[in-house]
Amino acid sequence: MYAKSKLRRSKSESMVSDTAIRILNINNHRFVVGLEWETIKAHRKVMQEVRKIGKTRNLDVVAIRKAEAIQAGFAPKSRQKLRGAYSLIVSLASLLEGSCIAVIPVGTNESDENEYTIVGRTEKGAIHPISDAIYPESEIKQVVLDLKQDLRGNQQNTEIPVYGDLDKFTWVTESLDLEIILKPGNIRKDFRLKPLRWGMTKNQLFGFTAALLMSGVAVLFILNHVDEQERIKRATVQAMMKQQEDINKKARYQAALDKLKHPWITTSSIPVFLQGCNEGLKKLNLSIKGWQLATIKCSQEGMT
Repeated sequence: MYAKSKLRRSKSESMVSDTAIRILNINNHRFVVGLEWETIKAHRKVMQEVRKIGKTRNLDVVAIRKAEAIQAGFAPKSRQKLRGAYSLIVSLASLLEGSCIAVIPVGTNESDENEYTIVGRTEKGAIHPISDAIYPESEIKQVVLDLKQDLRGNQQNTEIPVYGDLDKFTWVTESLDLEIILKPGNIRKDFRLKPLRWGMTKNQLFGFTAALLMSGVAVLFILNHVDEQERIKRATVQAMMKQQEDINKKARYQAALDKLKHPWITTSSIPVFLQGCNEGLKKLNLSIKGWQLATIKCSQEGMT
């Protein structure tokens, strides 16, 4: 993919450490610099192959770039918060066009010397292997010159634009405003770093634990509410059953009382009955307008 040249990271450079990782905050997004890039040979099950590499080397996150080849930029487990951040190199390689170079300041080193990272983009959009490394200002010009030659390959007359700070370097040909090119509308999901492990960070674990605890409290509340509703329902049914039982008990008691009643308790004695009938006969008219009574019935209820 690339012409043979001295532009290859040394072994010490290829082993990315936590100190080599930088995070730039641009438009409220975090962009990571300092990933170790390599080409992935597998064309199917790419993430499976990438995770295999990450497990072997004890790496934590990865950025994926798909152009003329599939490339992966790895980072080790870091004290810095890398998960959820974006790869600066993938973002710029995706948003810039054609074969080009971008020079981005990333701060200063222990000697208070300005440091930069490089984006080398091929004509077909691939990331040059020396991209994403950190270079001091004293070396950056030579790195750019060598990278230009490497990107030209057999076409050495090809112009390779260099994006950066026009006021800082005379060899920069195009202005690069990161806040404009990395505006929120340009940021895509595939620029984001992907975790190589299924584990969670402390903050994620804390959030998960808090969510689990809240879910447990909610479930307990619901179960208690359901139990309370069931208890009320059972109490209501039991009260209705007791009420019905009391009604039935009173009905049975009244029926038993009715059976205990004797005729001589509620009816007159024979002498009194006969006397009452005689008194009633005396009050009756034996003839009404010429009609005479043929039959008179005397009972406990009266005379008919």
